[in-house]
Amino acid sequence: MTATLWTAILVCSIAGLFHPIIFAPILLLQVIYKSVWLVVYVLPRLRNANSRKEIHWGIVVPFLLIAIIYPLIIPWSVLFA
Repeated sequence: MTATLWTAILVCSIAGLFHPIIFAPILLLQVIYKSVWLVVYVLPRLRNANSRKEIHWGIVVPFLLIAIIYPLIIPWSVLFA
């Protein structure tokens, strides 16, 4: 069931890259979720030298890219109009 949810969010996010006005809420959800995960999970482990090996960089890098790039794509004026 969880895989179905994440697949739906992935499909909507990809569609949001081509139709950002329609899918702006999904893109915003992605930015919020991934930013919170980076701050809550990754940042504390980066600060603790013993926990750095627990960081899964294969997940961190795409999450960081999404948290940086999606805010540039989201049509903020339409989202909060």
